[in-house]
Amino acid sequence: MSITKIHAREILDSRGNPTVEVDLWTAKGLFRAAVPSGASTGIHEALELRDGDKGRYLGKGTTKAVGHVNNDIAPKLIEKVSSAPAVVSQVSSAPAGLSGQLSSCCGLSGQLSSCSGLSVSSAPAVALRSAQLLQWSLSQLSSAVVSQVSSAPAVISQKFSVVEQEKIDQFMLDLDGTENKSKFGANAILGVSLAVCKAGAAEKGVPLYRHIADLAGHKDVILPVPAFNVINGGSHAGNKLAMQEFMILPVGAANFHEAMRIGAEVYHNLKNVIKAKYGKDATNVGDEGGFAPNILENNEALELLKSAIAKAGYPDKIIIGMDVAASEFYRSGKYDLDFKSPDDPSRHISGEKLGDLYRSFIKNYPVQSIEDPFDQDDWQNWAAFTASTEIQIVGDDLTVTNPKRIQQAVDKKACNCLLLKVNQIGSVTESIKACKLAQSSGWGVMVSHRSGETEDTFISDLVVGLCTGQVCITDRCTTDRCTTDRCTTDRCTTDRCTTDRCTRQKRM
Repeated sequence: MSITKIHAREILDSRGNPTVEVDLWTAKGLFRAAVPSGASTGIHEALELRDGDKGRYLGKGTTKAVGHVNNDIAPKLIEKVSSAPAVVSQVSSAPAGLSGQLSSCCGLSGQLSSCSGLSVSSAPAVALRSAQLLQWSLSQLSSAVVSQVSSAPAVISQKFSVVEQEKIDQFMLDLDGTENKSKFGANAILGVSLAVCKAGAAEKGVPLYRHIADLAGHKDVILPVPAFNVINGGSHAGNKLAMQEFMILPVGAANFHEAMRIGAEVYHNLKNVIKAKYGKDATNVGDEGGFAPNILENNEALELLKSAIAKAGYPDKIIIGMDVAASEFYRSGKYDLDFKSPDDPSRHISGEKLGDLYRSFIKNYPVQSIEDPFDQDDWQNWAAFTASTEIQIVGDDLTVTNPKRIQQAVDKKACNCLLLKVNQIGSVTESIKACKLAQSSGWGVMVSHRSGETEDTFISDLVVGLCTGQVCITDRCTTDRCTTDRCTTDRCTTDRCTTDRCTRQKRM
């Protein structure tokens, strides 16, 4: 099926920052995709192209990326994507109408017995002579064309079907021609890639999660355990808390619906606990909708969670996860857990002492998953900490959904779980490859949103289709996030949550 039109525009994400939205049309209808954006981003991520014009959206505009979709990607992709098979283009130096078309004349040259039903062996002499002359003419013509074509560059014009996600993504990557998508921007390429994936599912007449599962080679699909980001700190909040996310994972839930209910009940109990201890104004929220009380000590956040879980009545069904985002407070080889205050190097601690702090969290609280515990290039402390504990250690800024970084982390035994964010790498195909590499290496995989989200629910289908078993979908309070939460419940016929993916990952 052909793509008839592609149009990109600039919209606002959940933080009020511009991002890219892409509309793609086929005969099946309109397919729309919107690109998320992160606040704490790894330096190894694919480039998110911003305008840099400080007089417009403080430099965060995306009109350049939008322009690349509309002017550079769309015309070429529309020309390439159709239901037609691959063909060899005519070469301008060859005789008009002849190059690549010889096989259409009475069948292939030299196979005249099939021409107009004429059997050479039984034909009259005149017919036989005519057949011989035709064969000789075709051979001469073929030689002439070959001699002319051989001196001209080969031109291959291959048409893609909209269901051929990998070929389409690779075509866009080749158009960009840079390793980190800096020409067009990952936000431009990803918007089109997401829309193509949705169109491909419609063309096949299957749900999006099923199409993604097919692309990944998965026969069966599963629903994930949701990770609710209920306390925000770090770059996601204006409080003093250094560590970025404190999450609850209802691994003891019987099914996804129960997991959602448990998450909602703990969320509301947490609100009451915070209000009772710090006052109503302490229940303000951060970028990802989690509460952002103005506390400094990270174990204080864990105490709040522990209390809320107990009040909700689920101490045996919930584990705690953390996203430290340590690169945000990495300072000259050390870590500043009070980085939002004026800098004081005397307060900085070593990676070894930070690892000891994590081990105390694991000992005193049901912490079973820690994401980005160290800086994105502090490989030594990553490997040492992962070797010292049995819990899930998640690479986000470390791995940036990039197969090269993932393989490096596998080789160094730096972590045992991948946080998968499609906008870190910039295409559906590369995201699938990253996931499969992690899974084949014995890692867990957690699909995640970004702090700058939209109402596009693509990751709900992605997590089901890729069978990762874990999804980070934040709290329950903002509409753009509830849309993703709600849609995940509709993605699979099975009602069973997978608990084995996020309790204790195999230590490398």
